[in-house]
Amino acid sequence: MAARRNSRRSIVRRVLLVLSMVVGTLTVFSATSTPASAEAAYNFVIKNYATGDCLVRPQKVSDHVYLAPCSGSPNERWGSRCSDWLCYGMQFYNLANGKCLTGASPAPGASVGLFTCSTLGAREVWWGQVSDTLQAFRFANSHQSDQCLAQISSANVALEPCSLSTTQFWTILFP
Repeated sequence: MAARRNSRRSIVRRVLLVLSMVVGTLTVFSATSTPASAEAAYNFVIKNYATGDCLVRPQKVSDHVYLAPCSGSPNERWGSRCSDWLCYGMQFYNLANGKCLTGASPAPGASVGLFTCSTLGAREVWWGQVSDTLQAFRFANSHQSDQCLAQISSANVALEPCSLSTTQFWTILFP
């Protein structure tokens, strides 16, 4: 009987030890995996590193986002929020209409527009990939992680295979 009681205590201790290790690991992981810069932000402009132009909301919902010289227009203002509780991905939305920056499809060359934000849509979730040398980052689409937001011609923006091209790097500025 005493051996059985000690065996149960031993099992309970092991379970408690494992639980405390899991909780401790999750606490450390969550504290280190979400840098302060990944937290939600509000009222910023997104500038293309190569051109210095701002990402702009189209006038018509059916049109795609594009690049234009920064003018201070409300159509250039963006906000962001975490797409999940660990903040692994971000949703970027235009302040003028509240719509999310979204890849139209996962195919290379796919246009990028603004669509109603949802909690389930992976095409509107972006991962920031930071470049220490450029002090800028890429928007990698979480639906197709090898596709990045890129300037593909003077004002056109689309998804392209991620590369080190400066046309795929962006900066965020708080005016």
